[in-house]
Order: sequence, then structure tokens, then C-alpha cells
Amino acid sequence: MSHNAPHTSTLDFRLADFTDRDWFIQLYTNQEIMRSIPGGVMTKERATETANRVVSRALSDGLGYYVVRFKSEHEQVGYVVLRPFGWDERFQGTELGYIIDRQFWGKRIASKVAAAVVEYATGVLKKDRLLAFVGNENTASIKVVSQLGFRRLPEVPVLHPGYSTWELTAK
Repeated sequence: MSHNAPHTSTLDFRLADFTDRDWFIQLYTNQEIMRSIPGGVMTKERATETANRVVSRALSDGLGYYVVRFKSEHEQVGYVVLRPFGWDERFQGTELGYIIDRQFWGKRIASKVAAAVVEYATGVLKKDRLLAFVGNENTASIKVVSQLGFRRLPEVPVLHPGYSTWELTAK
């Protein structure tokens, strides 16, 4: 069965659009949520610019920024991004990233979201290399990517100080 977005029995994934703009701004200006994201908390101006870019960028071939909501309540719990990443010829892949709203931390939502997106990316989209950039102090996200089979790549130059690159290759 073919799907045009990741899915689970309880979570709905849809490409972000302009109706999500204010919600993205709220996430990006929340210091607690953004402490583990490269670049950290954003000013309102920078958050607005970033949100405008995110909601106007529906990428091709199933890639892009997906808003994640509970199917039953339609409440937004976070977002996930799948996007092409290329540093140089030897370091190419599809980046997996996510932000979960603070009220849903500790409820295994990130694990469910990441697992669904990995299954979608490797199974439906046939991506053979996923990359994740995780803060070295973000033990929750390190646990999520580790449990999904990602391995840390210490030999890869770090894009952001305090962050490590994690890789999952298709089996």
C-alpha cells in the first residue's frame, strides 16, 4: 500500500502549510524547546523568517516538513523534516530532524514519530542513508536514534559545536 506521508495508528502527518506559520513561530521562540536545536531559541523576527521559509517549502518526492498531530484530537504535537543533505561527495543523504512540543516530552511521541518517518523514508521513499544531527546533551534524542539503529559518526566534521552526526543506512 502506498502512502504520500508517514503514518501511525494514532498520529497524522501532513506537509506544513501557511496555516501552521504561527505555531512554528511559537515553537521557534520557546527557549526550552529550542535549547537542543542548532542555533537555539530564535528572535521573533528570525522565527517569522524561518517559519515563512518552512511553510512555503514543500519538497518533492515525499520530502519536506510534516506537521504531526494526534488523529483523534487534531492537536499538533510537533513536526518532522525529511530533506536532502549534502556536505561533500562522501557525505550525502536525507536528513531526519524533529521538534516535539514541550507538553508532549516524556510520552514517547518522538520515538513514534521518528520510527514512522524512518519506515516511510526507507520503505516508501527508498532512501538508503538517513542522517540526524543530535545535541550531545540531548539524551532523549540520542536514545531515540540509537533505538532506531542509527550509529554515531565521530569521524564526520561537526556542523554545529556540541552536536553529533548519526547515520542509518538501509539494510
